[in-house]
Amino acid sequence: MFAAIAGVVDHLVWLADQIGDRYEDLLKGFSGRPRSLKTAMHAIEEYGRDLSRLVLDGQGGLPGLLQMRHVKVYGLKDLNRLEERDPTFAFKMQNMRDQDVVERLWTKYSISMRAEDYYSRVPRVYDVSTMIRASLVHYNTPEEIAALLKGLHEIDKS
Repeated sequence: MFAAIAGVVDHLVWLADQIGDRYEDLLKGFSGRPRSLKTAMHAIEEYGRDLSRLVLDGQGGLPGLLQMRHVKVYGLKDLNRLEERDPTFAFKMQNMRDQDVVERLWTKYSISMRAEDYYSRVPRVYDVSTMIRASLVHYNTPEEIAALLKGLHEIDKS
């Protein structure tokens, strides 16, 4: 267990080394490993907000989840409050079973997702048994998000 935690910390330090001193002014009071960890976490949060904006609002003519007619997004959707959310999106395609959407994403677009309750009370809060969820992290790319949005947009239009 401790080796796994050390691996995570090492990864964050490595990430901070990769992005350089972009946050130098923000983290003046820190040095060494604490500075590296704060730098990496700040960069991950900032990147998560960028991915969240892309998922919700789309880009370059590609609609985001909020513009898709048959997609219902659960949770915080306000583009002015992205700092209050993680880049995890629970949604449903109206008039389609979650499992059918997941199957289409896989067979037609090679995008692997799941539809379940995720061992969470969240679906019950919204009075649904399952949701489709996209959980993004700092190594997901805008191109991957575009592929997901393109696939969902095609399903939404059909």
